[in-house]
Amino acid sequence: MGANIVTGWQLVSYAIKSGKVSHSAAVLLFVLIDKWNALHRPFSLNMTNAALMQMAHFGSHVSLDKAKHELEATGFIVIKASKKRFGTEYKICFGAWPGMADGV
Repeated sequence: MGANIVTGWQLVSYAIKSGKVSHSAAVLLFVLIDKWNALHRPFSLNMTNAALMQMAHFGSHVSLDKAKHELEATGFIVIKASKKRFGTEYKICFGAWPGMADGV
């Protein structure tokens, strides 16, 4: 079973209902899944902090970094930092949702 937009929203719903992440982290996960879907569901996606802050309406880099680390620590995303201007690479881990047998 492959991941699709419905699976993405179910992952966000699980993240919220499980209480594993804060509201800010759930918003960031929602934004990442929305962008992943808009890019036709690639294996991973690159985004700059500035773009994420604007899309998720974060007021500071500190809030963004805290939400990113929270999602990574709970296994919802994998982050590969980039030193180039193309932004950080994010991989959404659909296997974190118990309803998804295999991760993407």
